[in-house]
Amino acid sequence: QHYLVYLAVCVVVAILVTGTDSSGQQVAAGFLVPGMEDAADKSQHLVRTALFKGLRGEVLDLSPNSGFVLFRYYLAPKNKVTSVRTWESNSFLTPLVSKRAAFLSQKYDIKTSVSSEGKLQDFVAAQSPASFDTIVTYGYLNQTADLPASLEALKALLRPGGTIVFLEHDAYPSGIRRKLQNSINCLFKAVSGGFRCNREVLKELENHFEVRSYNFAASALFPSTNMIAGFASVKKA
Repeated sequence: QHYLVYLAVCVVVAILVTGTDSSGQQVAAGFLVPGMEDAADKSQHLVRTALFKGLRGEVLDLSPNSGFVLFRYYLAPKNKVTSVRTWESNSFLTPLVSKRAAFLSQKYDIKTSVSSEGKLQDFVAAQSPASFDTIVTYGYLNQTADLPASLEALKALLRPGGTIVFLEHDAYPSGIRRKLQNSINCLFKAVSGGFRCNREVLKELENHFEVRSYNFAASALFPSTNMIAGFASVKKA
């Protein structure tokens, strides 16, 4: 019952901000994201725990408009993360991101860096080639304007043996669920801060990387949400 009430509020707010300027969309994201991510984390906890097991080295966290929600998973007992670099431009979420980054740094001696300047694509382009052991994408592949080019850019940032850990929305192949995704995509983008629910992310990932993945429904987050999770590594020559 509480979820239905919250979903109804999400829909109302999304309708109000659809077509507004970026500041209005930032306000909406700042209001909606924490509650949505709390619901998502509860429903996906086991998936996320398995996905982030064994992380190591230097990490690039690309989870725009999500308030660095995955930070706690970097602390798993067998993980050996030494640094996490992330980006968040939403002024309502930046304080939350900074607080979580400081927690990692002060309590666990994990170096953290939070950037809020410019655009996300510029932040990615500014990173040095072959400088990350792990790149985490949570919603990034749904938001980037040019997905093929972005995947090639991420490939260049990986060190030899590096891995992309992804948790993304993906389009259903066909049928009524795909039609529903197409029909609600505009609303979904407004509620989620720019995510597309009908982008064929997995198909494009497989064009650029060796991929191990699985998909699951995430209706607790939003109706007709198809999620994919897994690992992508550079294809062997």
